[in-house]
Amino acid sequence: MGNTEKEEKLTIRISEEDLLTIDQFLEEHTEYGSRSEFIRGVLFDFISVKTGRTSKYYYTAVNTSKGNKENISISIPTGLKDTIMAAISSGVFTAYEDAIEEILKYSYTEKYVYTLVKKRIEEQKNLEQLLDDFARRPRFISGRNATEEERKEYR
Repeated sequence: MGNTEKEEKLTIRISEEDLLTIDQFLEEHTEYGSRSEFIRGVLFDFISVKTGRTSKYYYTAVNTSKGNKENISISIPTGLKDTIMAAISSGVFTAYEDAIEEILKYSYTEKYVYTLVKKRIEEQKNLEQLLDDFARRPRFISGRNATEEERKEYR
């Protein structure tokens, strides 16, 4: 899933000591892909705690297959993130990346992806049919009934 949202760059100043603390934390908690990933996650968690609303956790992975480097950002609901983190703490997964990879593989092998794609295609067909039906109806144009010629235009 590519990130299609426009992203803004944010610059912060932080002491070397604090940066060292963050880097040490990241060495032990590999579920965060980068400093940016860590800071983004912490910010959304903080907002969630302060507002009482569920926020999303953003996970960024780097796709290095075939020599390509592509950042892929996916939003993960807080409840799922918490479940994954609990599973990591209890030793079910070794790292956040492993959990995400296994969840995606499972979704694919259990045909959840196929089912979702099939459902979306069916919804699109239904929408196209509704639009075709709508286009065939006589219309009112500029506050008056459409002429027979104008009706033919919509058929």
